[in-house]
Amino acid sequence: MLPLFRCFLQSTTLRPTRSACCTQFQPYSTPRPLGARIWSRKDAGVRPSFRTQFCRPYYLYSNTPRPASLGSRIWFRKDGTPRSKLRGLVMGLVYATWTTLLALEALDYEHYLLSTLVYIQRVDYDYTTVEFAEFSEAMTYFEDLCGYFCNGDVLPELLASFFRDIVALESARETVHATVRDAARAVHDLLAQSKGADATETAVLVITILDEAMMGLIELTEEASGDETDKMLRIKRLKDQMTPKEASKGYEVLG
Repeated sequence: MLPLFRCFLQSTTLRPTRSACCTQFQPYSTPRPLGARIWSRKDAGVRPSFRTQFCRPYYLYSNTPRPASLGSRIWFRKDGTPRSKLRGLVMGLVYATWTTLLALEALDYEHYLLSTLVYIQRVDYDYTTVEFAEFSEAMTYFEDLCGYFCNGDVLPELLASFFRDIVALESARETVHATVRDAARAVHDLLAQSKGADATETAVLVITILDEAMMGLIELTEEASGDETDKMLRIKRLKDQMTPKEASKGYEVLG
């Protein structure tokens, strides 16, 4: 009996941390969780040291609103829940069609600008051979420059009738001559200085110069026409055919 008691004292005094390394005494509140029932003793309520003392937190994530982009508006509602797939497909097709039409319109207008610039450059090749001191030669050259109007909304016969009316204006011949000569010189100088510049921007500037000159000639014809009904009707038709193009396009470079 005595040897057994000595062994017990040696085990408790010489190695006092053995039991502390094996177990940790932590009381549990009632009712105890299932893990405590499995891993701890029922009488002491202890848990092995390798068991963690905390539980991993779990969070419930709410549906956060998506960014207010066009794609998110098509496929998702404001609260972030998805829309109907069929409805989203229809809206996507409508949007794709609309953007395609805009792109085609921009390409068509850019083609108009570039083709007009090429036409004006071809006419400008003969600038140095024209005697602008002569009224008839200056008018012929300017009429050739304005031939691009026929590629738009202006009828060719209406444009030809207008220039015949301009030539017949004896009272405003000097003003007409100066307007035509200055416009031709401005176009020639602009084309000479536009090497390396953007072609569409150059086309916009050239067309603007010629359009302003044409509108000045139209105003002169209106003032000199008086009560001539036929001439006034032709001028009004020409003015109406030029104005919608300027109002809708505005000669802006579409990018």
